[in-house]
Amino acid sequence: MRRLGEGEKVEPLDSENDGYLKPIARQAVRWAHDHLEELRKLKPRMPKGFINRRADNWRPLLVIADLVGGEWPERARLAATTLDRADSGQTTGLLLLADIRDLFADRGWPDRFGSQEIADHLALLEGKPWPDFRNGKPISTNQLARLLKPFKVFSSNIRTASGTPKGYMLADFEENFARYLPAFQTATTPQCR
Repeated sequence: MRRLGEGEKVEPLDSENDGYLKPIARQAVRWAHDHLEELRKLKPRMPKGFINRRADNWRPLLVIADLVGGEWPERARLAATTLDRADSGQTTGLLLLADIRDLFADRGWPDRFGSQEIADHLALLEGKPWPDFRNGKPISTNQLARLLKPFKVFSSNIRTASGTPKGYMLADFEENFARYLPAFQTATTPQCR
């Protein structure tokens, strides 16, 4: 799944065509009503690292899973940790996109950068995860490629003044900048004064 881009549309869930969901909704309401006191009393065991908002978001689902029992408590916790890990990866990816966008902007929107040049720039950013990304070492070009893969941005041989290193073209990022960083989307087309 990915965010909708500007002008993209999805088929909304139409209340006129959701009749097949009504029996399930009635059953869920009835079940919740029948087990309300038990649901209020349960204090679920939270997965490691689930505190504050993260715990608040998952607590209702884990309470239901614990009350249903069987395989559901473990399945719910596995889902919580899996989805949370994916969500934090997306956050890291968005931070990376923003930092790469800023690199392009700071350098006057060149049409390409070498992979090593991007990694070296990221490694100098204080207060960001890149200087000690893995085990105290700066982000590598391979790690950069792995983080960009979900955005369908891939390195290729690019021509520069110093040769043909692996790198990225600005055009490869533009759709993702517009989709995930919309506040800055017009910056890819600098205006003349």
